[in-house]
Amino acid sequence: MIKITLPDNSVKEFESGISGIDIAKSISNRLAKDVLSVTVNGEVWDLSRPITSDASIKLNTWEQDEGRHAFWHSSAHLMAEAIELYFPGTKFGIGPTIEMGFYYDIDLPEGQTISDKVFSKIEKKMLELAAGNARQALQLRLASRANMSLQFEALQNLLGLEETPHAVDCFDISHMAGNQTVGACVVFDSEGPVKSRYRRFNLKGITPGDDYAAMHQVL
Repeated sequence: MIKITLPDNSVKEFESGISGIDIAKSISNRLAKDVLSVTVNGEVWDLSRPITSDASIKLNTWEQDEGRHAFWHSSAHLMAEAIELYFPGTKFGIGPTIEMGFYYDIDLPEGQTISDKVFSKIEKKMLELAAGNARQALQLRLASRANMSLQFEALQNLLGLEETPHAVDCFDISHMAGNQTVGACVVFDSEGPVKSRYRRFNLKGITPGDDYAAMHQVL
């Protein structure tokens, strides 16, 4: 388990590898919808990047500079992609965020210029690209959810349950360095792994190799 310190100095424990979006989900669904980036030990990270060690974090929404800059950074990439579609061969320089938005230094192919009319087309293409990315991400998530639902239904049939389980807690034990026994729990619901509910147990008084006693203590 790793320890995550939040801005109010409260500390939460999570399984190593949890992401910023998973931490946001563990706090509230509203925060998970609003969060745009996560600051980890003073460095702004993508929300999907795994956190593998103790850290101090801040979840950034549009209200924070770090959140707006993350949004604008992604927008700059969309703009570059849209420009490349209309002007193949365009050379791109830097595309940083600035106080009120973002820009990109570009070198259009010889003889090409961007007019006001083209600006509106680029903006429209950016929206189309963003929508396409969102659809792709949603399709992947729905496919994963459908697969998990099928597995939960199979588990219901196998165990003869009256209702389909809403979540499954999976417990296991392992041995570290041949003598230290530890236990762990991972949780899955209909959408996949719920990393914010992962747990780790340090076991005491277990004879090395006595897996039954170890699992009994975990449970």
